[in-house]
Order: sequence, then structure tokens, then C-alpha cells
Amino acid sequence: MRWIVAIVLVAIAAVLAGTLAIAQQGGKVRTEAAATGENPQTGATADNAKVIDRAVMGDWVYGCVVGERPATKLCFIRQQLADSKTKTPIFSWTVGQDTKGNLVAVWQTPTGVLLAQGMLFDIGTEKPIPVPYRACTRGQCQAVANLAPDFVERLAKAEKARATIVAASGNGLAFDFSVQGLAEGLAALRKK
Repeated sequence: MRWIVAIVLVAIAAVLAGTLAIAQQGGKVRTEAAATGENPQTGATADNAKVIDRAVMGDWVYGCVVGERPATKLCFIRQQLADSKTKTPIFSWTVGQDTKGNLVAVWQTPTGVLLAQGMLFDIGTEKPIPVPYRACTRGQCQAVANLAPDFVERLAKAEKARATIVAASGNGLAFDFSVQGLAEGLAALRKK
């Protein structure tokens, strides 16, 4: 059941693809707002889901997606990393609630990775935390983790967030996410 919720979160992330791009240039992080693919007059997306309660929280985007029935409301925060030259999305991190109110994180990574290695997530803990890949499709791989309440507290206080993947060549590739607005976004999710 939890993997279904994670896949739903990935679908939400896909609906809002391009909402926030973080480009690294010369060691600096730059945030760019981009189109969400929704009709600006109705707020409806291509799959009849409606984006509501959208807000920018630092370098994160908070939003809720409502399907045709109000019971399908799902809220999340998301940050997307993009290539600094092409602006092409390359990595994203989405945190949302499952049906029981627990937080679930979904990282959408590039393909061409060693699956058995998983993704390593570092927020300043003694050792990076391994997160297994759940699935790989033609354009991305997905690593999914249920976030325990004590870890969410630690995450809200993090001064850094780095995801490392191992390319098929065996080289580690590190991606730094901004934590500016993360605590605010997590607090907004916990209120829902």
C-alpha cells in the first residue's frame, strides 16, 4: 500500500514538473519558477487534477493536487534540480503525506545508475542513509523512503541535504538540495 502512495506522489510530481528549478552555477544555487502545465484560468491540469494551495517556501514549492473527487487531495513539497546550461530537469525530491498522514519522500534520479547501490542521502548524520530504488523507467529512477517522525524533526533542522547516486561507470555523483524553506514546507505538510 505504501508503494502505491509513493507512486501517487511521483504522479503528483510529474503533474507539477518544472515548478521549481535549482541550477548550480559557480557553487551558487539559483531558483527559477517555471510553468506547471495547468490552465491559468481554471487551475486544471491535463489529467483533470487541480493544483490548489500553491506557495513558494524558500527554494521549495508547496502544493496540493485535487482530483475530480475532493477525497483525492494530496499535498506535497518539491524541489527540482536542473542543468545550469540547458535548464533540463535532472533530479527532484518530493515529500508528501500518505493516506495515514505519514510523510514519504520520493527522489527522481537520472537513469544509468547502479541499482544495487541505491541512493545515499546525507543531512549531516554520522553516515549517509541508503535509500533503495523502487523503480526505473525510461527517463528516471525513483528512490522512495518512509520518513519516521524523529527523522522529519532532524530533517527540519538540517543545514544541508545531499543525494549521491552511483553511475553505471562506478563514479559517485552528488546532488546538493537547498534546505532553505524545507522546515517551513515540512511544517505545512504536518498541519494537513
